[in-house]
Amino acid sequence: MSREQGADINIAEAERLKAEGNDLYSRGQYDAARQKFTEAIEKNPDNAILYANRAAVYLGKNEYLDAVWDCKKAVELDPTYARAWGRLAATCHSLQAWAECIDAWEKGLECLSKVDTPTPAQETMKKSFEAGLKKSKAERFKVETSGFALSEDTISRGWVACGGPAMIKKEAPERLDAEGWGSVRPALAVTIRIWIFTAWFRSQFVGHFDFAHEMLMNALDVLEWGRNQWPDVSKDDRGTIFEKSFIRAVKLMLLEAMHESIFRNGPTKFTYEELIKYAEAIIDDADSDPDPANTFFGHRLAYWMYPKGIALSILGWVYLMKATHSSPEGAERTSTFREASQYYLLATKNFPEDDEYHVRFLVRALECLCAMGTIPLRQTLPLCDAIRKSFDQAMEIWGAMPIAERLKGHCSQVKAFEDEHRKLISEGRCTLDSVSGRLSTVRG
Repeated sequence: MSREQGADINIAEAERLKAEGNDLYSRGQYDAARQKFTEAIEKNPDNAILYANRAAVYLGKNEYLDAVWDCKKAVELDPTYARAWGRLAATCHSLQAWAECIDAWEKGLECLSKVDTPTPAQETMKKSFEAGLKKSKAERFKVETSGFALSEDTISRGWVACGGPAMIKKEAPERLDAEGWGSVRPALAVTIRIWIFTAWFRSQFVGHFDFAHEMLMNALDVLEWGRNQWPDVSKDDRGTIFEKSFIRAVKLMLLEAMHESIFRNGPTKFTYEELIKYAEAIIDDADSDPDPANTFFGHRLAYWMYPKGIALSILGWVYLMKATHSSPEGAERTSTFREASQYYLLATKNFPEDDEYHVRFLVRALECLCAMGTIPLRQTLPLCDAIRKSFDQAMEIWGAMPIAERLKGHCSQVKAFEDEHRKLISEGRCTLDSVSGRLSTVRG
């Protein structure tokens, strides 16, 4: 969380809210405590203790991903804050992110070792950290040596623990000549699937986007090589991993990892141009690969419509970012917002009307149109109608799930926009030819 422009810094009020949050936390009232710490952070966003305390709440609620990000913010603000390192380590232990977990324990111990005259509480913390480090190292060893995935890899004689694409390209053809597809097919499938799952887990739960990118690039390297190596071998023999639809799904995971990296960290590791390139490649791939006749709708949605729709939405996001960060007086700002809205609208066509993505991307399209400052209400109000109808359908499916709150957040913004402008029209203060007002920026 970064300090918002114009935010009021009030250290005394932040301390008061922190005390209330600590009291609520001690009584197990986690939601109320989280709210107090969040309010305290708004008053003093540079206080590492507030983030660490909120992380403790998330740990108590088993919401590990949020805890990780708060701990990282705390140690970013104060690298000497041993308790925050300990909470980061405990959270990563729960996520089985062993490398980051062990690193956090060691950094916490390093901070404590620099204290000249440690207090009894610090001595106790040091012993706790040492025990945590020992336990985490033991758990990592157990998982890496006898975990289910690696056991499956061992049974299938895969390449997860003993090599990358180069090793596979050398050994798989040799094993095929000696043992046939009955041996090679499961070995390749297990290797690729473990790489994919590891990439997904590490990117989603601990933010290791570079690692995910490397793993997915390795997988795609082998998959593309396999299609060229055995172009005329049937799916029954070489396996489904070499089907174009499966490869397209892996490409989508790669695109999403890159997108999430830029969303969280800015265009440091990956650029907007790279996102555009990968997104366009997925769209072209889906368009050039007609789905089989009479295929199951869920299969078509997962391997054709979904990849294309997400890729189009990411193109929309890239152009939205470009427009948002361009000069307000720039001649290209309006056209870039328009391009973003068009991509979002194209994206919606790849999802059923009752899908949450259909709602979200319609809202994004409306946001972009309103930001142009030239679009009349006769174009934006019908889009509000479409959002409302899609929202009602989506809530019948997603209403009982956490995702419903996000949908409600999207649509509350749209409803406020629509109600305001329809009221102005009814009062004769504007017409359908009047330029739309701005839609509040929607998060998520």
